[in-house]
Amino acid sequence: MNSVVPAKRFYKTVSVAEAEGGWQVCLDGRPLKTPARAPLIIGQRTLADEIAAEWDTQQEKIRPESMPLFRLVATAIDRVAARRDDVIAATVKYAETDLLCYRADMPSDLVELQARRWQPILDWARAALGAELQVTDGLRPIDQSPNALGALRGAVAQFDDLGLTGLSALAGVTGSLILALAMAHARIDAAEGGALALLDEQYQSDRWGLDPEAEERRARTRAEIAETLRFLNLIG
Repeated sequence: MNSVVPAKRFYKTVSVAEAEGGWQVCLDGRPLKTPARAPLIIGQRTLADEIAAEWDTQQEKIRPESMPLFRLVATAIDRVAARRDDVIAATVKYAETDLLCYRADMPSDLVELQARRWQPILDWARAALGAELQVTDGLRPIDQSPNALGALRGAVAQFDDLGLTGLSALAGVTGSLILALAMAHARIDAAEGGALALLDEQYQSDRWGLDPEAEERRARTRAEIAETLRFLNLIG
């Protein structure tokens, strides 16, 4: 995206116009396109308005990293739509080493904390999605059952291209498909999803003291989770 979006703001006005199949964001009256030069048609007016706001708030220089909604829609159009089966497979693969399934074997308070905070989400996945994942501790690998992975594939495949893009992004940033699905299905919100994804890191910080660099990294992770879940909520 950086290679195709000019470094300096080159437009004065941003607007939203109705188009065949949805809505378009226009810069000085010209429809915005994706980095691959495909038409950026958005089915939801609210999402189109939010993307327009991202472009309108750019200052003298355009900062692509400050436009997460545009980036996600463009990814869905340029990449996910053409490789949907591959993206589904890659997203389901997160469940094979899902964060929630790999627990500490010591110290005892961390073992208890992980079980208390993570297990209810795995229980939800079993009840709501039919996916019963096994748990291990230490560094011992575990093979999840084909039935569980098949159920998760079915759950992932129900998302359209935009939803799949957001779900895949959530799984990537959290390291957990189960957390991603729990947020997408409103079982937990972004704040809880971030807390569960960063549980181990926060435990270490509470035990050994604040590391400003690590806290900055956690803040970026929480922000990315919140932005991606907002995208999923906007597309319904």
